[in-house]
Amino acid sequence: PTTCWIDPFQEERVLHVTCDIVDPYGKESDRCPRGVAKRCTAWIKSEGIADVVYIGPEAEFFLLDDVKYTCTPNKISCEIDCLEEGVWNSDAAITRPCGARNLGHRMPHKKAYFPVSPIDKTMGLRTKMLMTMGDIGIPIEKHHHEVANCQQELGFTYLPLVGAADAMMSYKYVVKNVAQRAGKTATFMPKPLVDDNGSGMHSHQSLWKDGKNLFFDSKAPYMKLSQVALWYIGGLLKHARAVMAFTNSTTNSYKRLVRGYEAPSNLTYSKGNRSAAIRIPLCDEDNPKAKRLE
Repeated sequence: PTTCWIDPFQEERVLHVTCDIVDPYGKESDRCPRGVAKRCTAWIKSEGIADVVYIGPEAEFFLLDDVKYTCTPNKISCEIDCLEEGVWNSDAAITRPCGARNLGHRMPHKKAYFPVSPIDKTMGLRTKMLMTMGDIGIPIEKHHHEVANCQQELGFTYLPLVGAADAMMSYKYVVKNVAQRAGKTATFMPKPLVDDNGSGMHSHQSLWKDGKNLFFDSKAPYMKLSQVALWYIGGLLKHARAVMAFTNSTTNSYKRLVRGYEAPSNLTYSKGNRSAAIRIPLCDEDNPKAKRLE
């Protein structure tokens, strides 16, 4: 019952179920992503490494008003638009109840992080998304406008690995459906705009055992990261190329991973450096419970 909720977007009462995939004989499918996450958690426990793998994902997305694309034998094209926020619409006449006008209040590319109204035109819609997530059981935390034109981010609190993955699937479902009801479309495409920041999913990670964060060591010389944390980082860096087959599986993903757009472009770890593949948050350095990497 913890993975079931009443779908808020259907006219009739519909039960939404997040579950494992099994074959016709009742055996768990080797390709079920949820099953893979469960096996990872079980392996960590069986090796005595940790009791819990905590993950706090932050998935960014764009809210758009118009999406056009075609791919035919004689033509390839695509065009997206964000009427109220897109800086490219600074001279457009936008139809309103009071007539065709443009009210301005637009931010240049790469400068839209945390604006307030009236520059931030989607605050109310993000609030609706977040409250809907709370209604279906996701432990909501925050929302804000992101760096790029029309780019957004919502947040929920960190959860054990499988629970975080379940919540992220519901997160995307809610975002897309609330947007659709508002006459907009949401996309998690990594790089829909040229010359502006793209969308990623930073995942805050830590290992815990017996109620203790294994990534914290008050005597460690670098950001108080324990030896376990450094080994964990080393494993991620060693297997980064293989991991990217899953985390960055499209051509568009690599259009995002370039310098100058706060995207990871160096296979290293660093405190606060957004060009590093693994970033150590600068906040709460002395707090054992907050020590993590992303």
